[in-house]
Amino acid sequence: MTLEMKGIYKSFGANDVLRDVSFTLNGGEICALLGENGAGKSTLMNILGGVHHADQGQILLDGKRVAFQTPADSLKHGIAFIHQELNLVNDLAIYENMFIGHELRKKNRFLDSAAMIAKTNEVFKKMDLDLDPRIMVRGLIDSHRNLALCIFISILHIIRQKNKKRIEKSDMKSYINDKNEKSERFP
Repeated sequence: MTLEMKGIYKSFGANDVLRDVSFTLNGGEICALLGENGAGKSTLMNILGGVHHADQGQILLDGKRVAFQTPADSLKHGIAFIHQELNLVNDLAIYENMFIGHELRKKNRFLDSAAMIAKTNEVFKKMDLDLDPRIMVRGLIDSHRNLALCIFISILHIIRQKNKKRIEKSDMKSYINDKNEKSERFP
């Protein structure tokens, strides 16, 4: 699967935000889009995510032109957009944060914590991470919590979707913390 954005233009009034921007992402890639404030990163991702519409240009999935009218439309095509400001619940475990709004339930409608932990462990194993999904989010340092959980949540979300295509992240730069802090049991 290949995602292409070609010749994207977007203006807000007299302000040209994007001018002839092209972007390609191949299947299986995770991409961080970095740049200065005001460079148009969020606008480009909002176009891809169906929040805004390009003034010119096209989006192609496997060479076929698509136009996302809404964020739900983008998600139906397997494109998950993780916003710059992540809201995680510090008093929940990692696996609980990963399943917020999409909890797995038993037939009796009770939460299936064991299944959610197992699914989270599957993702961690594929990523070669030695991380206990039962760790409370508050136990992770900021840089690990924000960077790692952003990726984990988006991957798990994509895995749960029928169309397992793409993960997008805007403004990854804001999640990186240069402090040499250590988090217990974090690789």
